[in-house]
Amino acid sequence: MTRVYLIRHGETSYNRDNIGLGRADIPLTEMGRRQSMLAVDYLKTIKFTAIYTSPARRAGYLADLLAQQGDLLPEYLSSLVEMDVGETEGMNLIDVAKRFPDFMEEWRSLNQPRIPMPGGESLTDVQQRVNFIFSILKSYKDGNIAVVSHNFVLKILLCKLLNLEIASFNSIALSLASISVIEMLPYPRISSLNETCYLEGASTG
Repeated sequence: MTRVYLIRHGETSYNRDNIGLGRADIPLTEMGRRQSMLAVDYLKTIKFTAIYTSPARRAGYLADLLAQQGDLLPEYLSSLVEMDVGETEGMNLIDVAKRFPDFMEEWRSLNQPRIPMPGGESLTDVQQRVNFIFSILKSYKDGNIAVVSHNFVLKILLCKLLNLEIASFNSIALSLASISVIEMLPYPRISSLNETCYLEGASTG
């Protein structure tokens, strides 16, 4: 049986300060690096068949650590980069609402999946990119596959794996440095979702 481990990167300063983060290649904070190490340590007993990661440094750091536990090299895929949030990059939600009120109104509507971020991508655009990694995951008949990526991308990939409508991404929470496991049986099923137990005490350790 194939198990897919969906892993979100650790904390950056943008995450810490609740600022919009998309394509900007922001490095991890000290906390983010520690979170990454704790997540990788949690997975130390798992032998991975393959590791796929976003090229962004914040994801690649964790993927590289994970690869060091075995004899693999991470495969960097452009399809796993975060959603292009366009002009909202580096902005907090209050400022986005003030500058782009029409966008915010549409983003809360039923048309949300098709509404592009100002100067950026829509959820549907991201889904089209995610189809590439989805086809790769479906090709495995056995083994443990790690996918290290970002909030929007992983949520949409989860929707794809579970045959959910793209709008269902709103119902999924994925914390920083979290791990979710999908078992690819005749039908995919959730083994664990948004696991973060290993992060307890990370701020003081």
